[in-house]
Amino acid sequence: MEGVNLIALLITGIIISKVIIAVLIYYLVIKNKALKEQQQKLLLANAKLKTQRDKIINQNKELKSSEEFKTKVLSIASHDLRAPISSMEMLLDFGDVASMSHEDMKKVFAELASQLSISRKMINEILLWTDSQLRQNIDNKEVFGLVDQIQSIAPLFKEEIQRKGIVLMIDIERSFVVYMSKDIFSFVVRNVLSNAVKFCKNNGTVQIGFSSDNNKVKLFVQNEGEELALDYLEKLNSKSSWNYKKNKNSKGGAGLGISLCKDL
Repeated sequence: MEGVNLIALLITGIIISKVIIAVLIYYLVIKNKALKEQQQKLLLANAKLKTQRDKIINQNKELKSSEEFKTKVLSIASHDLRAPISSMEMLLDFGDVASMSHEDMKKVFAELASQLSISRKMINEILLWTDSQLRQNIDNKEVFGLVDQIQSIAPLFKEEIQRKGIVLMIDIERSFVVYMSKDIFSFVVRNVLSNAVKFCKNNGTVQIGFSSDNNKVKLFVQNEGEELALDYLEKLNSKSSWNYKKNKNSKGGAGLGISLCKDL
């Protein structure tokens, strides 16, 4: 009888032990699942924090770059806009303008006209850039044809194109249209085309066309000009493009065109 009771107690003990083990296993599984969920939440939270951190870092870089660019714009503007004013002051201060020879007068007024033209262009560029900065969304968007708009810009460079014997090719379908600010589009194309013509070799070709890549259409202006060194290319593709233009063409203006195109 005692043996039977002992076996019964042993079986009961084994059952209770298994129940306890099962409960512990269940508890551990639940706990492990909860820990995994917490870990997943932490990973997501860390990913969000990393994304926000990267966004803040990029915004800080953009702000710093923008501030440097604004400072450079103001610095160049304040320097270059003084030139025509100084020339006019020198001319007005000249005791007897009538005593100047006809050739000297022509040279003075030609230089003054050139400086005023550069200053006017720079003022227009800065005003357009300032307008784009003050308004986050340029609201004067419209649908227009690329070919028609480019053909309205090309005559601005007709004299230089003819003088250098350049062939201008517009390789774009006439049906191709865009929806954006016509003023900004014209500004960018005008500046890029101006440089393409200016730095194209005599009897060379300037081509305006577009290429498709991953469902994106890229408008390009291509010329036959000198091969640029890598350091100059890097400057042209940054907001320091005025350095190249200043070095290569000191009488060509402030050199803000490409930088403003990138910014716009």
